[in-house]
Amino acid sequence: MTLVNLRLQAVSPTAFASRALPTRAQGAPKPIRRRKIFIGQEYVDLPAHARAELCFGHEIDGPGVIEEASSSLVFPAGWRVSVDAEGNLRVEAHG
Repeated sequence: MTLVNLRLQAVSPTAFASRALPTRAQGAPKPIRRRKIFIGQEYVDLPAHARAELCFGHEIDGPGVIEEASSSLVFPAGWRVSVDAEGNLRVEAHG
């Protein structure tokens, strides 16, 4: 007899683990470079930020680019990207 696959799932109630909120970043993040993006019928020169360098509390007003290894987020003027306490990017219309 040969065992090919074995799966095990264990479930146990646990106490709620509270965690402290991360420290809020102070000031605006600095772009790592400028990047030309083709939008509509023309190239636009935008500030580019590294996703790995953005922390809780950072806010960036558009237009701009946030670069990651597998994707880029391009956001126009009138939009703001903020990083929440979980590290998520929130994109919202601003002003």
